[in-house]
This record gives sequence, C-alpha cells and structure tokens, in this order.
Amino acid sequence: MERIYFIHQVREDRYGWFRNSQNLGEDLKVGDKCLVEGREREELGVVKGKITEEGDWINRLPKVIEKLDEERLRELEEIEELERRAYDICKKKIREFLLPMELVRVKATLDRDKIIFYFTAPGRVDFRRLVRELARIFRVRIELRQIGVRDKARLLRGIGPCGLPLCCYSFLTSFEAVSVRKAKEQDLSLDPFKIGGCCGRLRCCISYEWPIYKEIKKSFPKVGSKVKWEGKSGEVIKISLLKNSVLVKKKDGSVEEVKLSLIERGF
Repeated sequence: MERIYFIHQVREDRYGWFRNSQNLGEDLKVGDKCLVEGREREELGVVKGKITEEGDWINRLPKVIEKLDEERLRELEEIEELERRAYDICKKKIREFLLPMELVRVKATLDRDKIIFYFTAPGRVDFRRLVRELARIFRVRIELRQIGVRDKARLLRGIGPCGLPLCCYSFLTSFEAVSVRKAKEQDLSLDPFKIGGCCGRLRCCISYEWPIYKEIKKSFPKVGSKVKWEGKSGEVIKISLLKNSVLVKKKDGSVEEVKLSLIERGF
C-alpha cells in the first residue's frame, strides 16, 4: 500500500494526486508544504488530503520529492522574485529593441541555472540581441521559447464560459485536434463566439462528447433517407440526437417529428 497525496500546486494554481517517493521517508500531513514533480520542473505544493491505495496506476502519478522547511521556502520566494524581475526587464528590452513579440511568462529553474522566457509572435523573430542582453544582466543560461495561442491560454490560465478553470491548465496534458466537423456532428452552433475558446481556437471540450455522438448517430437514419412509421412514410430532413427523434417531410409537404423508436425501416 502506498501513500497518495492530493496537493495544490501553488505557483501553477493546479490540483492533482501525487505519490510518495523513495526519497520521502516521513508521512506528510494536511497543510505541509512540499516539492512535487511539475509539467516542466519541480513545483511548490501544499497537501490538501491523502489516501492509501495500491495498483499499477499509482506508478503513473507524479512524485512528491521532499518536504520543505523554512529555509527551502525562502529560496522559492527568492526564485519567484527573480521571475518577476526578469519579466519586467524582458518586457522593457522587447520594447527597446522593437521586437514583434509578446512576452507571456517567465520561469526560472529551482537551481537558478536557467531562466525560460515564453513568448508569442506572428512569425520568426531574430531575438539573438535580446538573449545576449538578458544573459549579460542575469549571468545565467537564457532560453526564449516561442509558443502557440493554446499554450498561451494555458500559461495565463483563466475561467471558461462554463464557469470552471480552463481545461488546458487544470487537467489536460496535451492538446487534441478539434475540427468544425466535430461541432457539426453534435449539432452545435457554428458561431465562432460560441464554440471558440479563450485562445481564439475551437474549444477543447468539443472533443469530449464527440465519440459518443458519433456512435449514437449510427442508429439514426441518414438525412435524405426514406422511412416509415405507423403507416406513414416520408424523407428525413433533420435528426435530433438529444430528443432521440427525426424530422420527416411527408409526401403532402408537411413536416412531422418522429421518435426513433417508432421508425419501422428505411435506414
């Protein structure tokens, strides 16, 4: 049986389950501050709960690395201050050098050996002069990493139209391709303002229920097919998955909504 902790990653403002590691000899209590494995680096976490479980799935969870004392916490605070200072200086230099780029976020490694600057840009940017200037100021390795609009939304976080934190930073580990076809198959509005996310691309959540809609549609007659029900017949002009019915145009030109269970044949 292995101890598993429910931890709030403070700097990323994310929650998740983490497993005990061989380096952690003592048990953690609710409220303890610790170092955990993050997406790209080690992160500060606060224990919110714990359970004891067993199973192979536990090995896929990220680890709790160590419990933090006051000295280690002060070191993390110094790193956060370094990141804020680096962000302000980099923004100033971007304006000074008239570079066509937007700085999104700055992260420093816990050993303060490297600072990573995340930015967006409409195309390729010659930032060699900027890298030299930042390296001269901070005396560490400098990395400028160009990201897309979806990664920008993940780093900046935010609240979606559903009222919940954006999926991309709260739990998604990768971005799945989302197409207008998926929205059409779910009979969603194609208004860009209704199916677009904070990043300006199609919402990630469009993909969540799409496989279910795709499977259910197999039991429906296709639009344009002939069907019969209760001694009547007509041509399907529209299907409604949520109502479990179809709209049928009869020979006299009238339209009737027919439950799927009443249709006899004509698929």
